[in-house]
Amino acid sequence: MPDRVLSTPTRTGVAARPTRPEQERLSSSAAQILALQRSAGNAAVNAMLLQRAPATGTVALSAPVVTAENEEGSCGYFSRVREWAVANAQQGVIVQRVTRRFDVERFDGQGWQALNGAALDAYVAGSGGNADATVTEYWELWQVGADGTVSDGGADTFGLTSIIQQEGVIPDTTRGTFTITGEAQFYPTTDTPTNLGFVRGAVGTAGGLYSSFTAPTLTGGVSPVNYRVTASWDSTDKRAPSKRTGTEYRPRASWTIVTES
Repeated sequence: MPDRVLSTPTRTGVAARPTRPEQERLSSSAAQILALQRSAGNAAVNAMLLQRAPATGTVALSAPVVTAENEEGSCGYFSRVREWAVANAQQGVIVQRVTRRFDVERFDGQGWQALNGAALDAYVAGSGGNADATVTEYWELWQVGADGTVSDGGADTFGLTSIIQQEGVIPDTTRGTFTITGEAQFYPTTDTPTNLGFVRGAVGTAGGLYSSFTAPTLTGGVSPVNYRVTASWDSTDKRAPSKRTGTEYRPRASWTIVTES
């Protein structure tokens, strides 16, 4: 009967004693860390350890609103800024589908008439504004580095110009709603934005971001983030005709009300 080989029992959660090669490797690593600490300080050591640490968990995308940047004004004007944040990061891209819906009317002296598309853009041109009312759907892209850094400052801005025909003239101009929605996901990839079909400035409404009017063919998106903003206003002049003087007047309801979800 052959002799039995008795294995040395180990306790759960307790590491086994390292072999000599492992001891030499650990000693060398410890010496390197100590040398780095002496020459560059603890911050450098922490950075090195973070770089060595394996990535854990699933990528988590978020985009909190920077409330200090919130703006509202008359007849649809508003601005909201969000900052992309990527936890458990890996190299990839954030792609966001943006949809825009206008439901606007203008007062023509007799009543309220629908105002959309190119006619809306022509209407606001006199005040120096640009609503891009013919642009109702497009895609934006941000690059994400392995360390979680997001390109273009990581900012995403939703907004609208004042829907007025002449600067400073508010009563009996326009009323309505404007809704803009963003649907974003993170996609792990090492491909370039150009190869994915995105070009900087392709969609003027997206500013200088990588953008496209065509949906990308990316698959494997994770961590969806959705954001919707609706702006509503009504510039109806509710004063009696006898009190409609030439002095500046802004109906209370003409101030844009912004709702977010």
